[in-house]
Amino acid sequence: MKKLVAVATVGLALFAGVVQASGIAVVDLGRIVKNIPQSEATADLLQKEFSDRVVEIQNVEKQMASKQEEARRNEALLTDEQKIKVNRELQELEASLKLKAKALQQDGQRRQAEENKKIFILIQRAISEIAEKEGYDAVVDRQTILYAKPNSDISAKVVEHLSKK
Repeated sequence: MKKLVAVATVGLALFAGVVQASGIAVVDLGRIVKNIPQSEATADLLQKEFSDRVVEIQNVEKQMASKQEEARRNEALLTDEQKIKVNRELQELEASLKLKAKALQQDGQRRQAEENKKIFILIQRAISEIAEKEGYDAVVDRQTILYAKPNSDISAKVVEHLSKK
């Protein structure tokens, strides 16, 4: 077991040396996405794009709550026929709410994926430009390696580059 740990440690050290010696840079894509202004702009865009639908869903929720409260208050006064009518109205509102919420979620996820694709294209271009300019042979995501020296991380340069655009 000790030999296995020793071999693994030597292997990692050699890989880290190879990364530094061979001109391989490291980026933290998660940190880049979190810190670039384009991400915040995308979030604002999507929020504005879907705000009307969110308000619509909130209005349906308020209608349901109001209808439920009214039915509860007037329960003793309502005839069986009126109770059935109120229950049907509540069921229709609930079905409408579920349908609208599901559609909003699906559309939101689709649009988020579209915007994320645009952001990742920008990030890829920025990484390529920096790698070309600084002479790196390859750039890998921090998630795919176990260790890299901090000075091989060009994430801050990528964020700075994208912040200028």
